[in-house]
Amino acid sequence: MIKKVLFFVFCLTAISYFGYSQFKFGVKVGAPFKLKNLEIQNNNIRIFRPFSIGLLSETMVLPFSLGFEVSALYELERVSGDKLMNSVEVNYLVVPINLKWKTGLKNLKVFALSGAVLELNLHNSKNIELNSNTTISSLKTIYKPEDFTWGLNVGAGIEFGQTVQFGVSYFCNFGTSYKQIKDDLIYSNETDNTFKDSYGRFLIYMNYLF
Repeated sequence: MIKKVLFFVFCLTAISYFGYSQFKFGVKVGAPFKLKNLEIQNNNIRIFRPFSIGLLSETMVLPFSLGFEVSALYELERVSGDKLMNSVEVNYLVVPINLKWKTGLKNLKVFALSGAVLELNLHNSKNIELNSNTTISSLKTIYKPEDFTWGLNVGAGIEFGQTVQFGVSYFCNFGTSYKQIKDDLIYSNETDNTFKDSYGRFLIYMNYLF
């Protein structure tokens, strides 16, 4: 009997939630900027992401002006540097999962959001190969993009006509996005203590909701 009552209460809660919720689906396009560069053996390695594009869903609980925004974005990262053997391209699937708050008039609102961001490495063209400071030219320092990283995202923006949103967000990476390849007889086995990989980035974007 208790299980039936709990199930009935759960159903009523779910119906009430969806009854007072507004779900929208849309597209997101943006431009990341101000990525901090990698530093390997006192050499600056430039990181650049020219665009961010993908899909998003927004679910708002109307009485509280709170909800969730979940996106699935494709971002291409280009890595270059004077000491690199070759430039590198890394393809990422970026998934921000944000708690979102809105306030304002019907056709003009402001919003704020915050949440976690997951980054999945879909494919990288090459590994980062840096000539080692040694007389043996065949030795190189090699780094590989991590398969998975995550971080925290915060942002704010403005909404026009319940369909178009403009915003800016900041992403801080909590993990390292590259790791050194070790224990390879062809390459250097020494651990590189001069590798610095703590970076964040801004994203200016536009959402179009259907």
